[in-house]
Amino acid sequence: MALKTCIIVLATLGLATAQTSVVSLFIPDTDPQSLAASIVAEGAGTTTYSINCPPGTDSSDCGMGPGMWYTSAPKTIEWAMSEPEEGFWGRVVCSMGGTTTATCTDMMSGTGANFPGTSASALAQTDITFLPVTVTAGPTSTNSASTATGTASSALTSSKANASGSNASPTPTVSSTAVASHASTGGLSRVTGSPHRVLGGAAAALIAAAW
Repeated sequence: MALKTCIIVLATLGLATAQTSVVSLFIPDTDPQSLAASIVAEGAGTTTYSINCPPGTDSSDCGMGPGMWYTSAPKTIEWAMSEPEEGFWGRVVCSMGGTTTATCTDMMSGTGANFPGTSASALAQTDITFLPVTVTAGPTSTNSASTATGTASSALTSSKANASGSNASPTPTVSSTAVASHASTGGLSRVTGSPHRVLGGAAAALIAAAW
């Protein structure tokens, strides 16, 4: 009986471990901070994550605000944030040269944006650093997938429309509406805090596993 109980416990621990993984998040000029993510959609080499501070984290220790949607493709990334209560919408689109270069366009709008408008930046390898992000929830059932993917698509569309305006440019190569459904239930400046206070300028993001 004791052996059977031990096996069940070990199997449970193994399952918990298998459901947790770590990916690398790149946001220039960002202090190390604990971040958690769940997979919202994935398919054809493209993955969309919902990223936020781990539950119970003090806002002074993590500056993700309401959270962000990140879409990672082999050569491009896009993130979007919508915080209408604070009058902030943000979106960043990057073309990646592996892990050594990046060309990014960031679009910020609203009264809560420090640097509203559109700006572009070219990043060298010395400008690119990666932070660990713990993925605590992965794909679940097909029904959950459809619901979560729809939520992600709606949030991204809202952020894009508000941050980019009617004449949005550039047109991103990554879109949540083009991602195969597969869901989960589950930059920031050196000054941590609410993202709308500090995003702008050369902000960019990349979700990537080991190359």
